[in-house]
Amino acid sequence: MAAGLPLYISVAQLTEQAGEPYAWGIFDAYPSADTGRPPMLWGIARNASQLRTIAARYGLAQRLKLCASHDINADIRDRTNCRRALCIAHRGTFAHWSRRLDWLYHRPPAAMQTGLSRQALAELAARYCQQHSVGLSTGRYLTHYLLAHAARQAHRPKPVATRVELLYSSAGTDAPSRAHPVVGTTARHVIVDRLPFYAGAFLLPGWSGYALYTLRLPRAELDANGLIQHKPSGLSFYKAEQAHRFPRHAEHLQQLDDDLDEDGDEYDAPASLVELPASSLQWAIELLALPQWPIDAAALKRAYRSAMQYAHPDKGGSATYFQQIRAAYAYLATLNS
Repeated sequence: MAAGLPLYISVAQLTEQAGEPYAWGIFDAYPSADTGRPPMLWGIARNASQLRTIAARYGLAQRLKLCASHDINADIRDRTNCRRALCIAHRGTFAHWSRRLDWLYHRPPAAMQTGLSRQALAELAARYCQQHSVGLSTGRYLTHYLLAHAARQAHRPKPVATRVELLYSSAGTDAPSRAHPVVGTTARHVIVDRLPFYAGAFLLPGWSGYALYTLRLPRAELDANGLIQHKPSGLSFYKAEQAHRFPRHAEHLQQLDDDLDEDGDEYDAPASLVELPASSLQWAIELLALPQWPIDAAALKRAYRSAMQYAHPDKGGSATYFQQIRAAYAYLATLNS
C-alpha cells in the first residue's frame, strides 16, 4: 500500500437495485481512469446513511460528494456502469470477472486458475481477452481481491455487540493522536488497522473484513512501556491513557450531539468502542427500549437520556453498558439523519 493515507472516496448510486445502494471506493491518490488503479478499499453500502458512516470512519466525511456528476465520483461510476469483463493475469494466476461491478461486490471470479506457467498464462489470458473483447487489467485488482477475501473470511460479523480495543498513534509530540482499531492479538504481536478510526462511537458489523492493511506491533514492548516506535510507518503507538497528550483535529472529533458531554461523558479518549452486531437495528431498538421505529429525533434523544440514567458507571451501570448505550444511540441517530 502507499505510504500516505487515503485521500478520496468515490461513490456511485446503483439505482437499479432495491434500496438504492451505493458502490464506494477509497483511493490513496486522486482517482483517475487513465491509471487503471483499483481502490484501496471498496464495497457496497446499503444506503446514503451507511455510506456517510463509512466515510466518517476513515476521516473522509468532508470529501464525500453524493452528487452523481461530481468528478470525484467518475471513477467508481464508470466501473459500475461498465458491462465489460475484468481479466487479470498476474504471477501465474489468471482471474476473470464477468463485470467490474462483480469485483466491487466482492464476488468471486467467474473463472480463476493458479500455478500456470508463463506461456500457459499468456495463452489463457489472450483467449479470454479475445473472447470478451477486453484488454488485461493491472494485477493489483487480483492482489487487492485476495487480500480482501482473506480478511473477510477471517473476520465475519458477530451476532452480538463486542468491544474493539483501540491504540493511538502520533507522528510526533505536536501531531494529533489518531485511534486505530485492534484487529487481533497473538502471543507476540498486537495487530492494528493501519488506517485510523476517526468518528463515532461504533463500528459497523464486519468492519475488520475491510482491514486489509495492518501493522504488527511487538506485544511485550507495548505492554511493558505503554508505547512503541514503529519505524516503518514513522508512527508512535500509545495506549489509550496516554492519548490525551495529543490534541485531536476538530473536524475529526465525534459529531453526535452536544448533549453527550453534558451527561458527564468522560470518554474523550476511550480504550475501546463497540462493534455492532449483525442485527444492528433490532439490537439498538431493544437496548434503548424504543416503543417503535422509526421515531423522531426528539423521542430518540429522550430514550437515550432515560437509558443513560442507568448505564453510567457512577449511577450503578458499567463502562461496557455505557458504551453500548452510546453506540446504539449514535447508530440510530445516523439512520435518522
